[in-house]
Amino acid sequence: MIPFKAVAIDMDGTFLRDDKSYDKKLFSELLNKMKEKDIHFIVASGNQFERTRLDFTEYWKDMSFVAENGMYLVDDGKDLSYEQLDRSLVEELVDFMAQRPELTPALCGKENAYLEKNSDSKFIKMMKYYLPKHKIVDSFEQLPDDVFFKFTVDVPKEKTLSTVDEINKKFAGRVFATSSGFGNFD
Repeated sequence: MIPFKAVAIDMDGTFLRDDKSYDKKLFSELLNKMKEKDIHFIVASGNQFERTRLDFTEYWKDMSFVAENGMYLVDDGKDLSYEQLDRSLVEELVDFMAQRPELTPALCGKENAYLEKNSDSKFIKMMKYYLPKHKIVDSFEQLPDDVFFKFTVDVPKEKTLSTVDEINKKFAGRVFATSSGFGNFD
């Protein structure tokens, strides 16, 4: 008897190697064994769904995804559900970040992620990997017509925790900022 019905994995720093690869042959064999035993495979990631889907190009319709820090759920190639940030909250966050030139945000939506064209070129280059489905926009002053999940924000490392704390106090109960520590937060 199988003691479980699902296997859930995190991507960065867990399932993926440091070079963002994994043993595709071994994974294919394991996924087939799991399907034979009716064990569902679930990918959980803070990343954009499209980034994670690209990691499993051959298999993505046979698994579930918890993407965008849990805001977007996809099962067997179909949208299962999603949560969205209230548009007025997104506007407030845009105003908050516009007053802090040390913050460089990417706005993550269901259709695309959005990067401002005047953003630091290193940030844009890095985000193109994590946000392969993106558009460059003039600014966030005119929000695109999309459902928004989160912001991913670049900040000087020494200001990461204080900025996260400030956001969590100012927007308490409405949004929660969290950092993986590398000068970025969602």
